Amino acid sequence: MSKSLADFLPEILPQVPGCGDLLAKNAVRNALIEFCERTEVWRVELDPIMVVNGVSDYELDPPDSKSVIWRVMNVSYDGMPIDPKTTDDLDAEKPGWRTETGTPFAYFAKDIRRTLRLVYTPDADLVNGLVIEAALKPSKTATTVEDALFEEYFDDVAEGALAKLFGIENHPWSSAAKAKYHRDKFDTMISTFSVEGARHGTRAPLRTKPYYSL
Repeated sequence: MSKSLADFLPEILPQVPGCGDLLAKNAVRNALIEFCERTEVWRVELDPIMVVNGVSDYELDPPDSKSVIWRVMNVSYDGMPIDPKTTDDLDAEKPGWRTETGTPFAYFAKDIRRTLRLVYTPDADLVNGLVIEAALKPSKTATTVEDALFEEYFDDVAEGALAKLFGIENHPWSSAAKAKYHRDKFDTMISTFSVEGARHGTRAPLRTKPYYSL
C-alpha cells in the first residue's frame, strides 16, 4: 500500500500561500530522497540471486522503477555474512583477488551501486546463494510513498519540504529565515533518528520484503 505525495500537501500548502501543487510535491519528493539518503531508513531484502560459477559481478535491481538502491547494507553468501571491502583494502590484504576463485569472503558495489562484485570469484553454482539487504531511496519520478514511511516520518519529511520551498528565491513565500528554521528542524530530526537508531530505539530502520510501491 502507498500514499500519494499529494497527501503531504495539507500540512505544507497553508504555510506557503501561492505555491502550486506540482512544486510542493517536487519538494516533498526531494525531501524524501534526502531523508532516505541521510538516515538509510528504508531497507529491503532484495530477491535472492543465483550465484554462477566463474561470475563475479551481479546486477542489483531495486524492487520497482520508483525506487533506487542507495547503499548495500548487508550481504550473505550461502547463508553466511561477508564483509564490505574497498579495492585498496583488497590490494593490501589479498593481492591476487582480481583473478582468484573460491568461496567469496568480501564484496564491493560498483557502477554507481548498480553492480555487486564478489571476492573471490565464485567457483560453484549456488541457487539463491546471494542475499542482499539494501537501503533504498525514492526515484526522481516517484509519485507515491510507502504507508510505513508516510506514517512514521511524515513530520520529518514535511519539515524538509518546507525548508526547500522557503529557500526558493523570488516567490511570494520565499524566506531565508523560515528556510533556515525548517532546515534546522529537519536536520535535528535526522540527527535524533541516528542517535535513537544507534541505541536501538523505536525509530529503527524499516526492514521489509521488496513489495514496496514507492
